[in-house]
Amino acid sequence: MIDRPEEYEKMDLAEKELWWYKILHEQTLCVIREKHKTKAITILDAACGTGGLIHYLQRNGFQNIKGFDLSPEAVQRSRQKTKADIALLDLKEVLLHYPLQSFDVVVCHDALYFVGDNDFPGVLNSLWSLLKPNGQLILNLPAGNLFKGMHDRTVGIQERWSYKRVEKMLRLSEVSYKSIDHWNWPFLLSPLILMIRLLQRLKLMIFSNTVVTSDVELPPLVLNYIFYKLTKWEGYLPFKRKFGSSLFIVIHR
Repeated sequence: MIDRPEEYEKMDLAEKELWWYKILHEQTLCVIREKHKTKAITILDAACGTGGLIHYLQRNGFQNIKGFDLSPEAVQRSRQKTKADIALLDLKEVLLHYPLQSFDVVVCHDALYFVGDNDFPGVLNSLWSLLKPNGQLILNLPAGNLFKGMHDRTVGIQERWSYKRVEKMLRLSEVSYKSIDHWNWPFLLSPLILMIRLLQRLKLMIFSNTVVTSDVELPPLVLNYIFYKLTKWEGYLPFKRKFGSSLFIVIHR
């Protein structure tokens, strides 16, 4: 996606209102608040995109936040939006830029799929090394190959993730953790998303000249509101959600 500035423009415009981003940001804030009772903690947003999460956390009182991204377009937009310390940096080079154990929270949403399996354990180790004792690593990954569609091709998702694959990468890494929380989402909207993605794949098979775009676009306001409320409500379900197009992971040091 780094070579598609139009996608960063779409992300920048949608991050504040699109139901998917709102839920992702709220989930992230919730797990941070559950573990850390002060807003003075240090947070790193690894591969921060156009800065939507940093801006959201700042609005909720967390000011000691840094971020980085590999895309100059994303870095520029993130700096304008957040006024935070945003670096132009590759995920594989974090230890050259930040001191060890310098953050209470490291977040990396929807970026680790760019890292191949050979490099994944090393990148995971690097992000883990940046955490202070009792810190947490928060990840979001595209999940379930059933949900492949035009979005994957647009943003460069080669393969979607399962928790078993994450466990394998953790075994190959040197990450020594206390506990892990994980769930798939959105659960209630999964049938609709699956149907749309199946139709997209069928369209790509039949029409070779199909214009490929991502899903980062605001639906009609009423639909956006309904999707947001449904997905927010599923967070109160008593069982762990194991099906959905995204996988949210919290690893506790």
